[in-house]
Amino acid sequence: MNTGTLIYTAAPNGPISNEDVAAYGPVLRQIEQQSGRRLKPGEVVELARHTRSPLHRFFDWNDASAAHKHRLWRARQLISHVRVVVLDDKGRRRPERLFFNVRLEDDEKSEKVYVAVDRVMEDSGLRSQVIAQALREFRALGEKYRRYRELDDIRIVVARIRAQFKGKTKRGRRKVRA
Repeated sequence: MNTGTLIYTAAPNGPISNEDVAAYGPVLRQIEQQSGRRLKPGEVVELARHTRSPLHRFFDWNDASAAHKHRLWRARQLISHVRVVVLDDKGRRRPERLFFNVRLEDDEKSEKVYVAVDRVMEDSGLRSQVIAQALREFRALGEKYRRYRELDDIRIVVARIRAQFKGKTKRGRRKVRA
């Protein structure tokens, strides 16, 4: 990486603003450089523990709320890592994700929830949400690995599919069904 002038920017759809990344990026880079060109999460937390560290405000230092947030994160991991084995039309066993995260709406609220793949497959709005998310993830992977020209063909195909999908549907949202 050319280490001339680096401009730090946040990953799309992430929990950190560009403004915060502009403050955090140089600190993380400095830690990496001082640690033999490697970065370990434990070291970042230890350095962020100091109230004068620019990284301090990124973390929740209240153990009760941090523990609750961690349990919610673990629940998301649990839900998203459960697979079921399905038989395809040729009798082959294929593991497949059981639950997908979607947005459901009714007249009073909108919320992110997990629904089973069979419900996603039978509801065009939910299916559109999952496909749109998959295309965003493919695009993000393409951006992450942009330096690797060996993957250019994949990025081109994903861009073409995204354009076709955008032409067919708007972001699919369905009302919560009782």
